[in-house]
Amino acid sequence: EAVETVAEPSEQTPPPAPKKKQNVFDKFFGITASGSTFKAEIIAGLTTFMAMVYILMVNAGIFSAWIYDDAGNPLFQIIPNVTYGGMYIATAIGAIAGTLLMALLAKMPLAQASGMGVNAFVVYTLVLTTGLTYANAMVLTLFDGILFVVLTATGLRKKIFEAIPAAVRHAIPVGIGLFIAFIGMQNA
Repeated sequence: EAVETVAEPSEQTPPPAPKKKQNVFDKFFGITASGSTFKAEIIAGLTTFMAMVYILMVNAGIFSAWIYDDAGNPLFQIIPNVTYGGMYIATAIGAIAGTLLMALLAKMPLAQASGMGVNAFVVYTLVLTTGLTYANAMVLTLFDGILFVVLTATGLRKKIFEAIPAAVRHAIPVGIGLFIAFIGMQNA
């Protein structure tokens, strides 16, 4: 006669925990696999947005700027027929497109937007100081982008970057930030 033995409750192995079903976003971006949570990613995204949203106003202000005489009367618009609202929307669309490309193609949580130093250089140096048309300045900016891609693809960009002393590399973003703040304060 067979005797059936029953294991004590403390000796029983608990059933395996049910696997948590991954949603589509988690599968695509690997949020939990990277040790993050949806809540942390949402907070980080909102923080990044709040840190970058000033670009919409500053960029629109730079591109739609006017030159005034000493009495405060408008003399001419630096780039004719460019409106504040149009540049605001164009900047927003560009930032959305760049950020989505970074998210969907590179799967990186990096926000992209207009480079304020380049924008100020285009308007105040290329257009206002040298007298180039807006179209010519944009073509030069396109060539600049192409050159940057070629330098990066060939590895020369890294060598040039490493040749610059560390103190200068740290000072450049500070100088650009101060220049942008100076422009913003003038229009405040």
